[in-house]
Amino acid sequence: MVKWLAEKKGNVSFLDFDGILDQDRFFSRDGVHLNQDGNQKMGRRLAEWMRARQVCCMVTA
Repeated sequence: MVKWLAEKKGNVSFLDFDGILDQDRFFSRDGVHLNQDGNQKMGRRLAEWMRARQVCCMVTA
């Protein structure tokens, strides 16, 4: 994906979640779907990305 992204033009983004979700503890028993911890970790990373790009306004509690 990183190689593909380098070839793209315009406003294209790619979030590499493999680096933050590389531990089995973030996945359900099937090894494919995220569990609650994995969803929270991915959600926090996505929120950071959105704030950094000012994609939308986010209110945090």
